[in-house]
Amino acid sequence: MNRFYAVFMVLGILGGCTSPPQRYALGGEREIVVFYTRDLDPVLSSIDSAINLRVYTPQPDSLYHFRPVVPDSYDTYKGYKNILVLTCEECENYELFSSIIDGRSGLMTARGVYSPDDYVVILSAQNREDLLYFLGSYYARMDSLLRERIYELYKRRAYYVGRNKKMEEKVKQKYGLEMEIPLGWYILKGTDVQDSILFLGKHNPDRFFFVYKTKYRYPLDIETLFQLRERIASVYYPGDYLLREYVVPDRVYGLEKGLCFYSVWQNDEEVAGGPVKTCAYYDGDYFVMYDIAVFAPRKEDKLQYILRAETIIRTLKIID
Repeated sequence: MNRFYAVFMVLGILGGCTSPPQRYALGGEREIVVFYTRDLDPVLSSIDSAINLRVYTPQPDSLYHFRPVVPDSYDTYKGYKNILVLTCEECENYELFSSIIDGRSGLMTARGVYSPDDYVVILSAQNREDLLYFLGSYYARMDSLLRERIYELYKRRAYYVGRNKKMEEKVKQKYGLEMEIPLGWYILKGTDVQDSILFLGKHNPDRFFFVYKTKYRYPLDIETLFQLRERIASVYYPGDYLLREYVVPDRVYGLEKGLCFYSVWQNDEEVAGGPVKTCAYYDGDYFVMYDIAVFAPRKEDKLQYILRAETIIRTLKIID
């Protein structure tokens, strides 16, 4: 994109010399291998409907990529990094996990079960009826566990090159924002007049985010965030606008009060667009808003770049 061309030409040269991150186990960061049996199809279908967020990039995508696996194929997938086990005492696969479950019912987790780097979430009950009956009480917890695992894996990728301590100190001193910034990210724009707003960007593919903090008390609702994002974009992203028909609400994970939404940004003059995630919450007296956007026309999985950037923002602390 034109706005990033000069900076990103340099970044592209530097980025080409970087080694790829080490892969500790098989499967993608958002790929969830599901060890289950065919008669538990209703359970998996209910979980998928309840917690699997569908977004647009602008192509449809989902937060979790569930891969159902029946007992005959378990051995093939035991080396994958994310595993969800659905079972019950009367299920044919129960004995395979009985040593981990140890007679318990409910939602539990384990690490290093089949490979040193795997993360296993297990949902168990006495019978299939109980599994379905109590399923609703586990949705929120299961979603949080899987999301935290995804952030853990993406943070590993975001920071494998190391941190830019010099830039972190500059951001802290000038903008009142304490944040762990990986090497490869650069300050695009920023202002510390009254309110603070900071823009960072990275190349290959192009991704950029801003963090805005103010003591003005904005309400936490979709319409307010949408309009605020549009006002900021009109100044800093000339020609950009959001497509309202692609808005998908979400929540800020790790905070009791907060609001997010996914959408798609578009710029007709530059013939460009891509996914965006906007979030807002309160940190003490401060209203904090962040916005992550991606321009990756030749990449299939664009959502990963939103989530990888979000692992940086999750380190954010407001400094008075």
